[in-house]
Amino acid sequence: MLLTSGEDSALVTIKEGFPADILSSLKQQMRIFTFFVFSLICVLITLLLFLTAKREVLFRKPGWSLAVAVSLLAAAVLFYGTFREEDWQGNVLTLFVDNELYLGSVPVLEEGENIKIPFEAISDLNSAESFAVSKEKEGSYIDLSEIEENTLLHVYQSENQIYVDDFENRFDYSWTEYKYVAHAFGGVGKDTYTNSKEAFLENYQAGHRVFEVDFSVTSDDKLVAVHDWSELVMIDLLQIDLPENKIGKALTQDEFLSYKLMGKYTPLSFEDVVELMIEYPDIYIVTDTKDTSGPNISKAFQYMADTADQLDSSVLKRIIPQVYNEEMFDEIMGIYDWNSVIWTLYELTSFSESDVADFAYRNGIQVITVHASRATDSLFSMLQKRGIQIFMHTYNTEEEIAPWEEKGAQGFYTDYLTP
Repeated sequence: MLLTSGEDSALVTIKEGFPADILSSLKQQMRIFTFFVFSLICVLITLLLFLTAKREVLFRKPGWSLAVAVSLLAAAVLFYGTFREEDWQGNVLTLFVDNELYLGSVPVLEEGENIKIPFEAISDLNSAESFAVSKEKEGSYIDLSEIEENTLLHVYQSENQIYVDDFENRFDYSWTEYKYVAHAFGGVGKDTYTNSKEAFLENYQAGHRVFEVDFSVTSDDKLVAVHDWSELVMIDLLQIDLPENKIGKALTQDEFLSYKLMGKYTPLSFEDVVELMIEYPDIYIVTDTKDTSGPNISKAFQYMADTADQLDSSVLKRIIPQVYNEEMFDEIMGIYDWNSVIWTLYELTSFSESDVADFAYRNGIQVITVHASRATDSLFSMLQKRGIQIFMHTYNTEEEIAPWEEKGAQGFYTDYLTP
């Protein structure tokens, strides 16, 4: 049989079985439930027989004896079927298609054996809009290699996990050929964090092609290039002379654009950034939105998608959202199918390294940005095994980045280093 795909992707994850994953199998849950119900019935029947008949009469009458024996035998068989060794050591297969969940068990395999998907676990795909399953030969298994040979899907293996997806067709991480990401459009003169037109022009001339830009939602629900609306940023850093009643509050887009940053730099709206992307078709913009959840996330990315679509939809392929948690990834991908995504970890107060690596791997996130304080050997190892690139922030000397390059980091956010 063959698994054929439309535009959407199928994701197959195979994990070790006991205890958490084996209990997530619907079939296993039903068997356990049935075992306990049937066992309870057997116990009640046996107890009733003993209470209503003398023991010597019970065993002299073949009918009663047979009923007890069959009940006990059935309970024993069901117990063995529910808890037999290969089930405990087995795996649970989870298949997501069009947001529908399919579950089934797969046997334990020896190292080097072909991993196969039980047909019954994916037979329901016939009802999924974008998928079709046909059985070409006898047997209820399909080799994962056949999926790759006969479809546009690709098969990836990482430790004990198997992934089937079309990420290579959907995503484009070719921008990672550039080693540096110019932080806040890069430094201009001795100034940083300006997110200004002058910073962009200076760093584009210096050879940068990937630029990180801070975006904040304005009070009139538009988007401008500024780190945030705090007094520290607006007054102390950008030296904007704000009226007292505006300090610490979001400005309108027009209000923000009316000021000169640090008295000399040109502020930018998101529309201005899109115009730069149109004028310079070889640049990429990495977004840095300080809101990590809540309505401003939806507002910001919906505004980006709608505005870019109106001005020139092709630039959307060169906008690289930076996400800070799993929920944010799901939310922005529901707004637009972005060409690539960076997961930056600094907003996570605590996290499981394996969970981060697996979530990124399962969802096609091929770049994770990490601060030195969290760049452990184990995290590097997990990401490298899965082919996920590691970027680090923020460094401004070759001496600072050298040990991290040796460790395996591929990219760096910077204010002043140039390609």
